[in-house]
Amino acid sequence: MRTRYRLSRRGSRGDKFYCVDTRTAKRPSLHTVDEDEAQQIVTAKSQAERQPILNLQIARAYLAGSDNGMRHLLCDCPPGIRDYVPSHDQAR
Repeated sequence: MRTRYRLSRRGSRGDKFYCVDTRTAKRPSLHTVDEDEAQQIVTAKSQAERQPILNLQIARAYLAGSDNGMRHLLCDCPPGIRDYVPSHDQAR
């Protein structure tokens, strides 16, 4: 399977990195000049494309380890999203 996203650097634009979408040929800026950070962003996009269910599990892990106030920010989310937010008891 061919990778959808790849990393590109444009020296004429202040050495910023761009994420090239091989399907649409669009090149949005990653707003960074750090190559390691840019590579992590492109890798995350590629993984999200290949494994969308894994992306949800990673989001759950981040929410479980983050501030418990985050759960209250999601009260306006659609009901399906709220089901995936861990409660305070589950986060421990």
